[in-house]
Amino acid sequence: MQTADVHVTYLISALRQFRFERFVYLSSTRLYVHTEYTNEDTPIIVDAADPNDIFTVTKLTAELLVIGRRDPRFKVVRLSNVFGLGDVSNNFLTSLIRDWKEGRPVVIRNSQTSNKDYIHIEDAVSGILSIVDAENTCHQIYNLASGRNTSNAEIASIFREYGCSVRFENEQFTIIFPEINVSRFREEFCEPSRNPFRRDFSKILLQKLQLNKKS
Repeated sequence: MQTADVHVTYLISALRQFRFERFVYLSSTRLYVHTEYTNEDTPIIVDAADPNDIFTVTKLTAELLVIGRRDPRFKVVRLSNVFGLGDVSNNFLTSLIRDWKEGRPVVIRNSQTSNKDYIHIEDAVSGILSIVDAENTCHQIYNLASGRNTSNAEIASIFREYGCSVRFENEQFTIIFPEINVSRFREEFCEPSRNPFRRDFSKILLQKLQLNKKS
């Protein structure tokens, strides 16, 4: 129920109560989890037997509420996995950084070959503002991602560069997300991610290390 409230109920309330000059709904590229292709016009597949698909159903419902207004000022941005220095969530990368910072071993609970797309918060914000500021856009839905998947093996190698011990558990469990098609955004605006993941993630670890030394 909480997922439905966050994704749908609050949105309906906002659309009813307020008037907007422009509106951008932040959705997710997780909608493509069951699809072969990831361009914005790809039909989204829902598996009724998968309880995790409540996320897909509610996000898709929210998108339809926004796009269904048939107002070009209302847009949807499907974000991939956003990461950055100030993240205090319990998502995958943040949890690994927290374990490392607090002196615990970094444990990745799926295979080294598991991979998905990550986008730095600065690139995500820049991309969203490009869409918001545009007087006219050709579409109402945009993928905002790096367009390149990063494997768990690459993430582990960055941690090891900073002397961190990393181990993998449940190696037989592999999660591979399809690479996100960002051609629509690139053609209308710019490159979604200016910097490679390794550089951005290394910078975060270095900053965390420096903060630890100061404290």
